[in-house]
Amino acid sequence: MKRVSKLLLTFVLVLSLMTGCVKYDVSMEVKDDKSVTLEILYGMEIDSSMMEDDTDTSTDDDYYYEDDSDYEEEEEDSSVSVEDYKYLEEAGYKVEEYKEETEDKVLGGVKITKTFKNIDDITSDKKIEVDFQKLFEEENKDKLKDVKFFYKEDGNYKANLIFDFSTDDGMDYSSYQSMFDLKYSIKLPTAAVSNNAKTVSEDKKELTWEFEYGKKNTVEFAFKLANNTIYIIIGAVAGVAVLAVLVVVMTRKP
Repeated sequence: MKRVSKLLLTFVLVLSLMTGCVKYDVSMEVKDDKSVTLEILYGMEIDSSMMEDDTDTSTDDDYYYEDDSDYEEEEEDSSVSVEDYKYLEEAGYKVEEYKEETEDKVLGGVKITKTFKNIDDITSDKKIEVDFQKLFEEENKDKLKDVKFFYKEDGNYKANLIFDFSTDDGMDYSSYQSMFDLKYSIKLPTAAVSNNAKTVSEDKKELTWEFEYGKKNTVEFAFKLANNTIYIIIGAVAGVAVLAVLVVVMTRKP
């Protein structure tokens, strides 16, 4: 997302003034019925010292700025507002306020969710590479109505997602990674056939990637969905057999 990169860079440039945290958490779940849920959490740490209280300690000087318009613009640019993502609702996404509280911090921002009824609806029959952040920019909102996250190859569902947090400023952000909670995770109904995840559950059904700011990150994995056709055939045959027995019993003469 374009706003994500802008906010993260802004936070790094003012490290000397704050010790905040930025969260960008994308998660998916593929279920046995082939439905896919997507959730994006995007937020920043709320500075409790900046929150309003009932005590008015302001003075007349607090209401004067050299350039009030610039001040208001800065405040707007450094916020994570639900209104900024309302355009996603046109493509069927739910956009709502997000808040997370822990013992040492409070995060606030936006939660974006959508459930796709069938994974085949968001799967291409050709190999594709998806620039995930760019896909969710406002200028690409029309593409989200027919979005493809996966592609089919050799009987497998595959994903090749790009999360590009690279910058052109030449800075080394390795020592600041603790400020950024950037990740992608997915839950699968079957064990992954292959993946480049950082963390993999014992049954290989849960995969997690933790991204580095200042770099281009890739997410790759493949999996199969269980073929339920044989079970449907067996069930149908069993049903016909039971029906045949009932017919014979009911038509037999006493």
